[in-house]
Amino acid sequence: MVTSHHEVENRERLVTITGAGRGIGLATTQQLLAEGYWVHAIDIFAGASHLTESTKSNVPASSNISVDLGYPLADQAALRNLQLDFPKTLSISQCDVRDPEELGLAIAQVEELTGLRTGAAIACAGVVTGISNVETTLDSSLERLTVEVNLYGVMNLARVTLSSIRGSSLSTQWGRFIAISSVAGLKALPQMSAYVASKHAVEGFVHTLAIELRGTSVTVNTIAPGSTRGVILDRSAAIYGIESAESFAHQHLTARLIEPQEIANVVSFLLSDQARSITGSTIMVDGGLHLT
Repeated sequence: MVTSHHEVENRERLVTITGAGRGIGLATTQQLLAEGYWVHAIDIFAGASHLTESTKSNVPASSNISVDLGYPLADQAALRNLQLDFPKTLSISQCDVRDPEELGLAIAQVEELTGLRTGAAIACAGVVTGISNVETTLDSSLERLTVEVNLYGVMNLARVTLSSIRGSSLSTQWGRFIAISSVAGLKALPQMSAYVASKHAVEGFVHTLAIELRGTSVTVNTIAPGSTRGVILDRSAAIYGIESAESFAHQHLTARLIEPQEIANVVSFLLSDQARSITGSTIMVDGGLHLT
């Protein structure tokens, strides 16, 4: 097998991905491994539909409550299978993005193992919640969990990786921070106020981060997918009382759902040297949904 110059270069580039167990995170992990990157894949791997409400002092939760998301979380099977093909360049960590200490420790361990600094971080971890009736309100535990995972998860990833990304960029002139946002970060969606608020906040945080990294070679962007095939979209359909997630396709100008691989392709481009002048941007991959 012939190894390209591009793949050899990427072997010196360590990329951390949260929410890597399935969907966009898994597709991105597969794509980057195939391109020769070292990938550190992180997920909570609960394998159930419940998350324990955080008791950490750095998040506002105040009790130890099991919160039902209404859909199962990822398990490790897909990543473990992938590791069979990429045993040297795929590291897997189980940790909660709401916990910066746990997240930072996992990243430090992989950096020591590989001898590389994290050069890029991709925040894919997220949850979706909503109400089936506008006359009701979202349970406060679900509301808090949504903000903690979707917003604090991104902020925590930035907190524990930016020092390494900055340091790496000084020697390589390459550093990236990308957050998977949503069309809901730019457009209001009924019955999903906490989700919409969290994604709007991600847009504001990431774009501010881009300004703060002005003058460096680190680029900072968000990607805003539309209705993307997967468990979260299935849950969205259930929130709206829609029998099949395929029904969301008609909202896109392209009249079809988005595949996770399409988002992974955009991540790959933003990581490339060809995208070094793209920063502080939101890349819409929504089939034109923001116009409808």
